[in-house]
Amino acid sequence: MRPLFFILLFANIGFFAWQYQVRGGIADQKSVIDDFQAADPGVAPLVLLSERGDTSPDQPASGAETLPLSQSQTEDNGAALEPAENLMQAESVEAEQMIGTASVDKGGSGDAPVPGDESAAPVLVRYCFELGPSTDRAVMERLQAEMRRTGGSADLRESTQSVRDGYWVRLPEYLSYAEARARYRELQKKGVDDIAIVPLADKRYFISLGVYKRKDTVEDRRKEVLAAGITPAIEDRMITRTDYLLAVEYEAPDPAQPRELWAGFAAQAPKIPSRETECR
Repeated sequence: MRPLFFILLFANIGFFAWQYQVRGGIADQKSVIDDFQAADPGVAPLVLLSERGDTSPDQPASGAETLPLSQSQTEDNGAALEPAENLMQAESVEAEQMIGTASVDKGGSGDAPVPGDESAAPVLVRYCFELGPSTDRAVMERLQAEMRRTGGSADLRESTQSVRDGYWVRLPEYLSYAEARARYRELQKKGVDDIAIVPLADKRYFISLGVYKRKDTVEDRRKEVLAAGITPAIEDRMITRTDYLLAVEYEAPDPAQPRELWAGFAAQAPKIPSRETECR
């Protein structure tokens, strides 16, 4: 490795000496410097101090004029500043004054809000209402999607409860299937129609004389069965029902806008209850 290093070092030294000899040595290098002319005739050539000779230090050899320092340039704590430095300071002061003026104009004109000025931001009002309850999940999901599309927050809530779904007219006793079948035929012979055998979970049965929504209809049916010599029982028919409630919240500068949306949604589903609520 070391012989290769020295070989490369001597090769570089030899190449440098050959290039130096080809360019003519020190004399030719000086002639190149003397013959160099600036591309712009108005720019003075570069002259070393050692080459100026007897030229007075107060007079530049190139003939270019020098500008005297002004009084303001020499009175900065007794130290003289160069013209370029004074110019930079003047531009900096002018730029700071322009920035300050622009800031005052921007803050006082009212055309644009000042950062951090809370009074310039619009005040949003919360408005809340509910739709439901309804047992139609498909309709409630459609209304939920439309409310979210208009920018509202819509939460679909689900609840399950046991409710009365009419009145059941029936025979009170529980029978085996053979007994229920015999009782069914007996009622048919007496002219009682609209009857059915209803199975129960414990393999027992009872005779149903009909399910009715209205109380007056139940009373008419009871009288009809009594006329055939049969005393029926009347029970509430209970079912498990799932209800859906849609809670909606809007934020807007003017509460009239969400009120109009609420009226539009209520018109789409007139059978579904709707009401204004307090936002939580």
